[in-house]
Amino acid sequence: MKKQYSNTNEKNFKFLTILIPFISDLYICGYLWNVFGNKAQFDNSLKLAMDMIGKSGATMVELPQEYLSELWQIMILTLVSMLSLYMIIHVIIYLLYWYKEKKGALSYIKFYSISAGILMPLFAVFDLKNLVSIGFLLIGVALLWLNQGLKFYEKARKQVK
Repeated sequence: MKKQYSNTNEKNFKFLTILIPFISDLYICGYLWNVFGNKAQFDNSLKLAMDMIGKSGATMVELPQEYLSELWQIMILTLVSMLSLYMIIHVIIYLLYWYKEKKGALSYIKFYSISAGILMPLFAVFDLKNLVSIGFLLIGVALLWLNQGLKFYEKARKQVK
């Protein structure tokens, strides 16, 4: 693996240090959008919740269609807001690393690459028949590779000094 890192110059690796987590961010946002932005899934979950309330002995009230429509709109607005905030914060961190080489930004990228590098493949292992899970596995491996490269370049810089 040291040969792979040695064959990549520092500027290209710095670009990969931003590109791999950014691709990971897009993949995670796409996954969350597909799971939580699904109207049919929302309707099924709401029906299940209403059935559970009914089974608990509580008095059931039929919810007006306008209310359900507004609830769905709030759900989508919240999802879009959260995913947008997530992406904006990460883009700011990547830009701080790219232009200013801030230690805090690099530390965050290191933490992100090791934590997501471990958790994404673990998430994928439960359903490897699914193409989405294979994507999580591949991105997780790429993040672990990135984390090892960050350690390699950190050691190389210390040896030069």
